[in-house]
Amino acid sequence: MSKKLFSTAIVLLFVFSILSCGEKKLVLKDIPESKLERTYIVHMNERLEIKLASNPSTGFSWYIGSKIKPAILKETGRTFLKDERDEDLVGAGGYDLFFFEPKKEGVLFLSFIYKREDGSAEKEKFFKIIVEK
Repeated sequence: MSKKLFSTAIVLLFVFSILSCGEKKLVLKDIPESKLERTYIVHMNERLEIKLASNPSTGFSWYIGSKIKPAILKETGRTFLKDERDEDLVGAGGYDLFFFEPKKEGVLFLSFIYKREDGSAEKEKFFKIIVEK
């Protein structure tokens, strides 16, 4: 009986993990100016870099919280950069860097969520991106 219960628990955990991976992101339509962290104006021949203070040793990192309109902007990469002043300190903070390439003119809003992998969020920041020629 305990083997059957254990097997059932494993199957349920597997199903739950699959379902939780399918987190749906929404396209943000409009964010009030008072909630915007910053507005970026980027041109077609430029690369957009968004830099957010972070400390992964706490278990928190920045994640894109909204769906990106791929016709306007494409995420091309992300990395973590240690703060040069604290480079030798264990557990020192730094920056999560997100890189984007503009694809065509337009306006979109992005949200970034500072959270742990288990989903517990600490804060959210909103940005307006304007792509021009």
